[in-house]
Amino acid sequence: MPQIKGKEYKNSSLKRNGLKNGALFCFLSRGSLTVETALILPLFLFVMVTVLFLFRVLELQYIVGEALDKAVAEAALQKETSPQEIENTVKVLFYKELAQEDGMISMINLEWAGFSWEDSGIDETYIDMKVAYQVKLPGWILQNRMLAVTECSRSRRWTGMSGAGMNGSGGEWVYITPEGSVYHKSRECTHLKLSIQSVTAEAASGYRPCELCVEGKTANPFVYITNQGECYHAKLNCSGLKRTVYMIPLVQAEGRSPCSRCGGR
Repeated sequence: MPQIKGKEYKNSSLKRNGLKNGALFCFLSRGSLTVETALILPLFLFVMVTVLFLFRVLELQYIVGEALDKAVAEAALQKETSPQEIENTVKVLFYKELAQEDGMISMINLEWAGFSWEDSGIDETYIDMKVAYQVKLPGWILQNRMLAVTECSRSRRWTGMSGAGMNGSGGEWVYITPEGSVYHKSRECTHLKLSIQSVTAEAASGYRPCELCVEGKTANPFVYITNQGECYHAKLNCSGLKRTVYMIPLVQAEGRSPCSRCGGR
């Protein structure tokens, strides 16, 4: 009987040791998963935040480029104006346009004072404006480093007749786009001066995809819409988000109807 008891005690001891070893293995396995999660999760968050920041940089670059294009286009309509006056006009219109996006300016080094206009040139025929700035990179990417960006815009100066009409009869001038079927009496018409917003793809569910830049189902986390538009866009440089505007005498707008927003004013 003592021997049997001894064997039973030995067997039960082995079983208890086996349970302890199994529990230890499970504990170590769970511990290794916790360590892997602790290592991978910060890396995943870093990549996602960096991608979102790069989208913001692209949005900022588009806004600055669009403001420069609009300013140069407006200044190009001025006739018999000195190059210095044209340059001052471009800068005023540029800063006025950017003032509507004041929240984006904080990404630029020195903010409003961070724009450089070197290498810009204006002559009797063309306006060539170049603006350079630096985007501040967050500390998690590169500490105290800047991303240099340069935007250029060129436009031919208006050399035709000034606002007296074709025959000096005081005819009215209107604005058109190459693809449009209407004419506009105001350069500030919302059909010509688009207000672009960046929203999530879910927030743009009420808009239809743009036929020019959206191919199938967009995989971008953000898309671009306008206040009065009906489409969402996958690319900031989509031609559907830009307007080429010409100023012509009203008598040359035959076949075009007045804009429903500004043509009746």
